[in-house]
Amino acid sequence: MLLKKLSFYSLYFFIILFVTAVALELLSLPAIYISSGEWVSASQIQETLKEKKTFPHKKDILAKEVPDRWIKEYILHPYLGFVRNYRAGLHKLAGRTVTVPVNEYGFFGAGPPLEKNEKSISVAIMGGSLAAEFFLYGREIFEEELAKIPAFSGKKINLYSIALGGMKQPQQVLALNYFMSLGARFDMVINIDGFNEMALPQNENIPFGVFPYYPRLWRSYASKAMDIESAVLMAGIYREKARNEEWRRFFSKRPFNISNFFLALWHVAETNSKRKIATLEKEFNKRLREKGTEELSPQEAGPPYKFGSFMDIFNDAAGFWGRSSRQMWDLCKGEDILYFHFLQPNQYVPHSKKLTEEEMKVAYIGVNENDMLSYYRMGVEYGYPLLQMEGQKMSQTGLPFFDLTGAFKNVDKSVYRDRCCHLNDFGYNLLARDIAALIGENAH
Repeated sequence: MLLKKLSFYSLYFFIILFVTAVALELLSLPAIYISSGEWVSASQIQETLKEKKTFPHKKDILAKEVPDRWIKEYILHPYLGFVRNYRAGLHKLAGRTVTVPVNEYGFFGAGPPLEKNEKSISVAIMGGSLAAEFFLYGREIFEEELAKIPAFSGKKINLYSIALGGMKQPQQVLALNYFMSLGARFDMVINIDGFNEMALPQNENIPFGVFPYYPRLWRSYASKAMDIESAVLMAGIYREKARNEEWRRFFSKRPFNISNFFLALWHVAETNSKRKIATLEKEFNKRLREKGTEELSPQEAGPPYKFGSFMDIFNDAAGFWGRSSRQMWDLCKGEDILYFHFLQPNQYVPHSKKLTEEEMKVAYIGVNENDMLSYYRMGVEYGYPLLQMEGQKMSQTGLPFFDLTGAFKNVDKSVYRDRCCHLNDFGYNLLARDIAALIGENAH
């Protein structure tokens, strides 16, 4: 008798569960209509689960580590846009904690040499985060290799970093002018760049109406009201977008993406998330505006920037990059300083390296992969061919330019460590040897 009762109640329970599941499947979407007054079909909701690229007008606020960057690590600079805060107790670069101290000028390592030393070779390393990490993690090998060059025989090699994460032209040419005006005495200037010039302006300035050749994220740096509360708001926007993306990936998988009930749950969650993001962005923008106006102030936006097509931006940026390098070369020639310009390697340059299994996991964004940093790949794919052509023009005028995009073509080991552009220590050591070899072939 007990077994029959258990069987009956079990059957009754499963029938109720089945009826409930069917009801949820049938009534979930109508419930959305009743609550919102707007009918949304399953196919429409499924579309929201798909990746949508809006490059180059992507308006995601890139706010990773904004409180650290704003309050602790970076400070405004009247000529260079921003530098590192030498009073900050902790510095991170591309996800790695840096133990090398920051000098009073806002760069890693010792400050620039203000006196000429005939017994040494003073070398300035310039560029963005890859150049800064080249100084941090590849300098020992680089110094050893430079010391082998006959032109530098018997002299001590001293490296100085004038490179910052996110630095891009014209910050390099301005920094070189600035330090030379202060009396810095360099024997050689090495500029390793190209990636930031293609990947950053098109995504961190132009979508916000900011002049592309202002420093990265200038809208935030230039704002008079960027205080702790604003930084918290900015970070909150990023967190909410990241959380929404995690849920999108979850609901985009089977069986959730074919169930009306789960599609309805995703629709409600996404709607609420968008509403929260809109509220945060409205409050954030309000704090950044002068007198509550909707338009960016001239301090935030800079001069108006007009462009016709998608590729116009990249063509313009490549020309700007080339002109900036020529100015650095002219400045160095006038002071009898050796100048070398290197286009930095990147994993998204087609056929530049056969990526290892590890690199495919941690350092590569697929064509159809949804990643908040996918514009890095786009910047390289669209921009690097133009930089290479511009580099050829520079070489034809005698400027010592070298394309390093094929530096790892025959390397079987992993060298890239993240989805942006940064290398592991092994990669920086390889790059140090390649750059030193090219300098040795061209130093007179």
